[in-house]
Amino acid sequence: TKMELGKLTPEFLKQKVEDATLLGENMSKTLEDFQNFFKPTRDKEKFSLKKCIEHSFLLSKYLLEEEKIEFVLNIKADEEINGFYNELSHVFLNIISNAIDALKDKEYRRLIEVVVKKSKNNIRVNIIDNGGGIDEEVLEHIFEPYYTTKYKSNGTGIGLYMSQQIVQKHMNGKIECKNVYYKIQDEEFQKCTLFSISIPLKDENDN
Repeated sequence: TKMELGKLTPEFLKQKVEDATLLGENMSKTLEDFQNFFKPTRDKEKFSLKKCIEHSFLLSKYLLEEEKIEFVLNIKADEEINGFYNELSHVFLNIISNAIDALKDKEYRRLIEVVVKKSKNNIRVNIIDNGGGIDEEVLEHIFEPYYTTKYKSNGTGIGLYMSQQIVQKHMNGKIECKNVYYKIQDEEFQKCTLFSISIPLKDENDN
């Protein structure tokens, strides 16, 4: 359309190519990672948690823009953690995707906030959306494999189950979900979904 209107610029084309390359590389890396998902001999790597979160939002930016969803990144502490970068990015992507589904067609201001802070020997990532929360009967089952009741607007049980496996078994961490009252950018919302991910700063296998 931009070409037909004479508005296609080299800068716009360059940005679109870079975005497409990023998405393609991420899909390829994800396939490689999950082919080796259950192999215990893989080597962990140290990486910036902030960069991992920013990477996940970058991969989600077109859906967020299309649905006119604002996201707020509130990083109070950035730490290097030891684990699997792309797997953790997949966890964030899954939660963001669920939040986008919950926020679709909402007529009020739609928001996702990520808060990162250090707590004792752990780093905690809270991901909050104001999409109306999760039915309490569904909430207690969302991390079960093959749970058939649809979470929010789409069936994502296997995604949340895999997310839990990544956080707990591969990162030695913990993931929880609950409904909360929450204030985002000085605006209060009664029904929000909070995913909380806690990851130890020192891996249990470190010396």
